[in-house]
Amino acid sequence: MPIRYIGSDEWGALVEGAKQPVLVEFVTSTCPVCATMAAPVERIAERLEGEARVYRVDVNREQALAMRHGVQGVPTFMAFCKGLMVASLAGEVYPALLERMVKETLQFGGACASKQTKVSYDISGYG
Repeated sequence: MPIRYIGSDEWGALVEGAKQPVLVEFVTSTCPVCATMAAPVERIAERLEGEARVYRVDVNREQALAMRHGVQGVPTFMAFCKGLMVASLAGEVYPALLERMVKETLQFGGACASKQTKVSYDISGYG
């Protein structure tokens, strides 16, 4: 089953409100490394089906969402637990590392989010 692309309109429900760990891959359609990583990420999504969710975000269409999460290059992979980003990898990485990142999030269960600090995106202090 292909990995679903999501946008900022679905982010809250699918990532921040998810009960399961979520792996998000930030990509662009013109990125050769993203194309190289596509098949391994699909296999990871199949192996983790039922345990974790995997989504893609097109950075060209969702620039604000990418900026909000500090994406500086593609592909960027982020693991989320209870809406909080708990791990991140960028570039062409070994598929085993991606899978391990998500499995470690699964291993800690609900405690994975307690190990992270919630980041405030309020930028009213600038200007």
